[in-house]
Amino acid sequence: MGKTDIAVIGAGLAGLSAARQLAEAGHAVNVFDKGRSVGGRLATRHTDAGDFDHGALEVHPKSDGFRKLCGQLVQAGSAIEMTKSRSFVGKPGMSDFVKPIAMGLDVRTEVRIDKVQRDADGWWLSAGDETFGPFATVISTIPAPQAAELLGEYLDDAGALNRVEMAPVWTLMAAWDQLPMILPDPNVFSRLTWSSDRPGREDKPLLVAHSRPEWTRAQLEIERVDASARLIAALSAPEPLFAEAHRWRFAWAEEPLGRPFLTGADGLFVGGDWTLGDTADHAWQSANAMARAVMEQSFPKAV
Repeated sequence: MGKTDIAVIGAGLAGLSAARQLAEAGHAVNVFDKGRSVGGRLATRHTDAGDFDHGALEVHPKSDGFRKLCGQLVQAGSAIEMTKSRSFVGKPGMSDFVKPIAMGLDVRTEVRIDKVQRDADGWWLSAGDETFGPFATVISTIPAPQAAELLGEYLDDAGALNRVEMAPVWTLMAAWDQLPMILPDPNVFSRLTWSSDRPGREDKPLLVAHSRPEWTRAQLEIERVDASARLIAALSAPEPLFAEAHRWRFAWAEEPLGRPFLTGADGLFVGGDWTLGDTADHAWQSANAMARAVMEQSFPKAV
């Protein structure tokens, strides 16, 4: 493989936004993600019972730049604005929110980067027995604890990553044949959302329930089937037709970094939503700052 300008680790909103800006500036960019599709925590699970947005349920623009992007995604048909709350959801699912951003990019899914090394030729990324590179620049947008493990030795201030606190969450996806009576335990759940209450969703009794981080930490390592059973019990609900739990080890930043990104050895940038806060807008702001910083470097663009 010949030398390519930039590798981006993570195909969520931050990684794709940085990659899009850099590609439009003329750089060759390869994006890698361990997931089956793009979006990261802007996620939709497709099941026989229906589709569940089991990660972020909407995005709330705060900055002018991110609000402009959301408007462009509405025009592209991949987002819907909820005018009352001035927030946006993906259309038809949250994972579709980022698809126009990913369009035309070189994105490789189901590739878990487990090793990063640098030598005289540049940066090399490994995923099992497969190696990619060399790259002039690496941008990482994975959660802070994972970035610390993968890239800590190359960062100027690796200790800063260890000060970032991220909250875990179990998400329950459940379906019934008719709307059930539920009595959720407030000590277990932080939010419950019926799909039928959200624009562009199926008119079915599909529930997404997010657990509180403090409850999740006590159940973090249990099996998914056990998490699902405990969450259903905490709803005091009748047995659903379908139930599945998903564990988000790093759902959002309780204690963010406080700056848009970290840098390291020549051409290394580490960022994501956890740098500035816990929202999609923070992810976009971090990505935008990293892309600008990369473009200020001096290395050849793709030809």
